[in-house]
Amino acid sequence: MKCAICIPTYRRAPQLVRLIGDLARQTVAPDLLVIVDGDPDSGEVFAALQSLNIPPATETVYVPSNHASLPYQRYLGWRACVGSGWLVYLDDDLRLPQRDFIEKMIEPLEWHGRRIAGVTCTIEFGDPGGADDIQSSTLELTKTGPRLWHRFWNRGSIAPGGLSPSGHRRMPADRGAGYETVEWLSGAAMAFRTDDLSASCFPTAGFALFKARLATGEDLVLARHARRKGELAFAFCASVNHPYETPSNFGSEDFYRLGLIHSYGERYVNDSYRGPDEPRISDRFALARSLAGSVALHWFRFARRPQARRWRFACGFTIGAFRALFAFPNQSELTPGVDWEAAAQQALGARRLVGQHASFA
Repeated sequence: MKCAICIPTYRRAPQLVRLIGDLARQTVAPDLLVIVDGDPDSGEVFAALQSLNIPPATETVYVPSNHASLPYQRYLGWRACVGSGWLVYLDDDLRLPQRDFIEKMIEPLEWHGRRIAGVTCTIEFGDPGGADDIQSSTLELTKTGPRLWHRFWNRGSIAPGGLSPSGHRRMPADRGAGYETVEWLSGAAMAFRTDDLSASCFPTAGFALFKARLATGEDLVLARHARRKGELAFAFCASVNHPYETPSNFGSEDFYRLGLIHSYGERYVNDSYRGPDEPRISDRFALARSLAGSVALHWFRFARRPQARRWRFACGFTIGAFRALFAFPNQSELTPGVDWEAAAQQALGARRLVGQHASFA
């Protein structure tokens, strides 16, 4: 079956070129490579693609996204890859140290007698250090806290490989089999059966939230919808590197907004915790408990070591937690007048084959 790779990108042309170089050395070459550009007006990504020597066996398609929104860009990529057997999503700033990485990612999708709908892998994170103060501070502010907060975050009741209703993941146990079952996927690298995805896997509410830069967890939402078609697997035998060499696309050091992003992200995941089904009352209670615990934790950290960024983050998270529970913004409030299906048709109509200037019919 044909293998397609989709890379949503935003203002990272050099990193994208390097990743495509890693793909060229893989034991399994993609039949289709789709690049969805969140900043097409700059022309940087398309120019960089034109300069590459991509093997002729790989059809490379450039899609100029008319909205910078990660889940929307993933949706465009899926639409452009319909007809392929396997679809692998990769972040634009990854490195692939394993030459058989793609091979190992799609292997479970080909198993007989067991239907695997999605696969994710190990992510080897670099040191954010001074290379990205936003990522460094965000990781510090949101890393696992004392046992008291585990109860708020529902961690104690999560089985290995499980996911809480508020989006907290637990790693599976490595039993040496190479692959283990999980209830979530990591957005940096995900592989799917293309026909197991549908438009309902990409809620337009997420398009609006990410365009407004007010959420995280789009990978979890996609996974929770896809798992209705089959199991999800974690590949211990496959890994990618996330070197933290570029700044976060969330912008400058706006820690108030980062607080909003993390609290809104919990509500966004909670809405799709049961895929297309409505969340249960118990899911909403779990969300409220998690948000309350996180609010307490962030103010505790500020009191222990007062810093301006901690103050702004705690304020943003506290206000975001209240809104997530009682005044969560809807799509029409965030992106008034945007017809996402019409926008998708327009973007896909403007896609181009790399190396050619003719548009698709």
